[in-house]
Amino acid sequence: MVSFTVFTASLSAEKLKGLSVSGIILPTKMVVGRKAVLTCCVEGRLVDRVHAAWFVNDKPIPAYSPASEELPSAALSSQDLEAPLLPPASGRGYYRLKTQRPLQSSRRKEQQLLSHLCFRPDLRLHRGALFKCQVSYQGKEKVVEERVSDRVTLLAAPSVSEIRVVHSDCEGDVVSGTSRVHLEVEASRFHPGLVTFRWFCEGGELSPAQPAAEPLPDTEGYFRAVSQCKVPVEELRRPGFKVWVTVHHMALKEPITRESRGLVKRPEVSDISCSPGQPLTLGCQIAGFYPSDLAVSWLRKRGEDEEELEGVVSLWGPMQTDPHTYRASAQAVLTEKGSEGGREEI
Repeated sequence: MVSFTVFTASLSAEKLKGLSVSGIILPTKMVVGRKAVLTCCVEGRLVDRVHAAWFVNDKPIPAYSPASEELPSAALSSQDLEAPLLPPASGRGYYRLKTQRPLQSSRRKEQQLLSHLCFRPDLRLHRGALFKCQVSYQGKEKVVEERVSDRVTLLAAPSVSEIRVVHSDCEGDVVSGTSRVHLEVEASRFHPGLVTFRWFCEGGELSPAQPAAEPLPDTEGYFRAVSQCKVPVEELRRPGFKVWVTVHHMALKEPITRESRGLVKRPEVSDISCSPGQPLTLGCQIAGFYPSDLAVSWLRKRGEDEEELEGVVSLWGPMQTDPHTYRASAQAVLTEKGSEGGREEI
């Protein structure tokens, strides 16, 4: 009689321990640097006695121990899921485990426990990673249920540079005879390696200068890509003319747009300086121009006539003073004597 009672009580307890464990719920998009929350749901009658342990690539993520003097890097926190997480380099707070205490389940007489793992994905550490959640009863070593996630697919949003002038065709386009400027924009540190550039001006969409090369990954697994287009120099010089480019990637909610006005800057030329003595040396300063293509000519003006000076002409520069400005110095050493009569201008 006694043994029958013990058997019945034990069987009843086992029934009470019956748990239903969901699969690991992953975010719809997991983006590098943005907080991600993984969730595992446990339902049953004794979920208040349940402990959930998390693993990444079979490496345990330690839980918080109140007896610890130092909080481990992955600690159970009483803060809510919106609490800030520190980046991986900081060590502490990289992972955070949080257990949402039992709620009433939709099933009668059962409760629901939610275990969350919060972290900021890192491409080097988490690309293709597997996460695992093991469910056991507190104080027991036996694992009751285990769930393994699908392999993580990570996205990384591109960092996009400003539009810059790469170079100009000073001799003009072979077909149209129009001098054109090559504009360039760069997208870097994105994943996966599929990115689209679209160039526009006020007249409509522009064609790329050349087909974009296939992006190649760096040592960390991030991709980089460059896109160029050609625009007539005279158009860029026109007041109010604008060029913009949109960069599209699956990690972005909306395309990134970069625009530029007045990329071509006319040079500011100083007055001509003249050094005493023979031979006569002339000089001037040229500043505030962009792009760096520059040609300097020295002319002698006699009335309505102009002729090129004979002498040694030098140009120092161009030297970049900021990302969109150059300066240079020009000098001419005359090897001929000017006319004694009449007025001359240089």
